[in-house]
Amino acid sequence: QLIAESILFVLIFSMIKKYNFSNTEFFPKKYITFPLVFVVINVGLFVAAKTGASPVQIRILHMLSFVFFYPYMIKNHKYTGMLFLIAGVSLNLLVMYLNDFRMPIDPYYYGKIASQNDYALTKAGYNLYHSLMDEHTVLYVLGDTIPLMKPYPFPKVVSIGDILIGIGFSALSITALRGDYNEKNEEGEISDEK
Repeated sequence: QLIAESILFVLIFSMIKKYNFSNTEFFPKKYITFPLVFVVINVGLFVAAKTGASPVQIRILHMLSFVFFYPYMIKNHKYTGMLFLIAGVSLNLLVMYLNDFRMPIDPYYYGKIASQNDYALTKAGYNLYHSLMDEHTVLYVLGDTIPLMKPYPFPKVVSIGDILIGIGFSALSITALRGDYNEKNEEGEISDEK
């Protein structure tokens, strides 16, 4: 994921442009409960994983938890960047669904960033959220195939979906902080004219 980098980019860009951070109040709030449910579920799954719950059930529930983003994203689709978020989440879910509810990752690049122990565990199938790509991987092009290596400060391997999510989040945040959504209708939504 590129969320941490996206947040850092938004903060630096907004400070350079001197955007008003009080404009965060105009972020889309309709159906905000659904992303919060996603967070609660994944905190619960993290705890469950530490207590020996079924890995298969955890993977399935982790993937299904992303579905809670859709009511929020669809309801607020008029906001800049939201369509990128929908596309990114959808592509990631699709490739995970087709590959045993895990995100396939390029073994060569993963070997460059993972510890020897982590790589061995992933290769053996013990990684809850990732699997190494092989000849059986479906739609591998949508998996984690894009390397961000040193001198990049946070080496990782990301997917097309991750990049779209990063673009969408950044666009949504910057336009909100810039004040694009300060004019809202009575329900707190962007008007049809926008």
